[in-house]
Amino acid sequence: VGGTITYEDVTNVDSIGIVTARSGVRVVGGGLTCVGVATFFSALDANSTLDVASTSVFNDDVTFTGAAANVTWDKSTDDLIFNDNAQAKFGTGGDLSIYHDSSFSRIKDTGTNALIIQSGEIRLQNEAADETMGIFISDGASQLYHNNIKTFETTENGIKVVAPENNHARIHM
Repeated sequence: VGGTITYEDVTNVDSIGIVTARSGVRVVGGGLTCVGVATFFSALDANSTLDVASTSVFNDDVTFTGAAANVTWDKSTDDLIFNDNAQAKFGTGGDLSIYHDSSFSRIKDTGTNALIIQSGEIRLQNEAADETMGIFISDGASQLYHNNIKTFETTENGIKVVAPENNHARIHM
């Protein structure tokens, strides 16, 4: 079909195979169900859009293709996967970013320059979750660990420096 098709009284349009929409698709009220491939070409027409004013159900993986990085919903693992350098941005101006740049995982605040973590207890562990690096307890001690052994903590009267068994604790100033 090279022109416009108007379905005013149709409640179900069934297509087996590939559906290609070159100038946009608007779904109001009934949702959009696609089994197979649905392609929407924005490169061919600047006004090409998929406008869904209702609930849509995607029964398989969904990939959002970016200019430099993709984001994929992987149905089989229930994961939202951000490829390297694809950022999850929060805030009206995108002030908070969470991303991985292939070398480091980053939480970056460019708006307020203050990141607040609120919890009754915060634990920092290694990637295998078998070694504690630090514990911060609300209304309690802050504890630092070396090789999974507590070596430093704050107390109600100041600080306490401890050493592994049979060793002396040292403070270098």
